Amino acid sequence: ELQEKILRSMGYDFEIYIINQNSIVDIIKRLREMLGHKGFYRKFWRALRTLVNKSRTAHMIERMARETRCYEVNKGETTKVMNQCLQLVDQAKTFREMKRARKKAIRMFLEIQVDKTRNPIKVAILGEIYVVVESSINFSIEELLGDMGVFVFQPSGLYEWLKHLVRLDFTAKKAVTLAKPYLKYTTGAKDQYTIGYTIKCSQEGYDGVIHLYPFTCMPQTMARTILDTG
Repeated sequence: ELQEKILRSMGYDFEIYIINQNSIVDIIKRLREMLGHKGFYRKFWRALRTLVNKSRTAHMIERMARETRCYEVNKGETTKVMNQCLQLVDQAKTFREMKRARKKAIRMFLEIQVDKTRNPIKVAILGEIYVVVESSINFSIEELLGDMGVFVFQPSGLYEWLKHLVRLDFTAKKAVTLAKPYLKYTTGAKDQYTIGYTIKCSQEGYDGVIHLYPFTCMPQTMARTILDTG
């Protein structure tokens, strides 16, 4: 509401559509209202396939970067390769081009010189999804830790959110199950995910968790309290 008031005070005339992010049916309904009915479903499914394909490839690239950066011999090489690969994904216009971009990305990461004799500290980055995934907000913490030789696990992102919409986020469901004894019902903002993944990472031998969330974020503040007393 605050954003709407600010934009209207600046003279913008627009209509806001509130979309229920937990319902794929509501998302389709709202998009149809915005874009019109003519040829909607054909355009929607084509766009959805492109979104899933690109987000899945981007997710793969970012995961490979997290798993490689702490082992790289030449500092900054992983981030450079990651940015080049993401640019390939952005430029791909067809599924054939996406397939080529995916294969090229894998080859580029395999060419990075690494030192697998290292035994890096393992840290998970958890919390409110926007703060966790947006590098301009979290000061590129993934890259910073990786450059310091830290192995980073970070389960949030667009592709994970898409899987959540269609109930295919099985790893996240396991995290929620682990969180249930401490927080039976979610209050939003991935609070159960934070608790569950913290437990999961502890069981898997991680050295620590970095918990990121916006100031005054009630669900994550509650999760923090539970983690502090757990």
